[in-house]
Amino acid sequence: MALLMEPGSEPLTEGEKADLDAIAAIKESAAREYREEGNQFVKKGRKHYPDAVDCYTKAIAQMGALS
Repeated sequence: MALLMEPGSEPLTEGEKADLDAIAAIKESAAREYREEGNQFVKKGRKHYPDAVDCYTKAIAQMGALS
């Protein structure tokens, strides 16, 4: 998955590419954690649905940052 970048600002070195890959992995991991937290709120019942929606929204935002 690529991060949003300005045209012409592609990574030049292997180190830069590795750094971008690491950032993408962290964001993907955070998205998975938010999704799981949302799932736990859903399991607690309707009273916790707003919390679940908040977590799912954060997960989507993390994944959107990877596009």
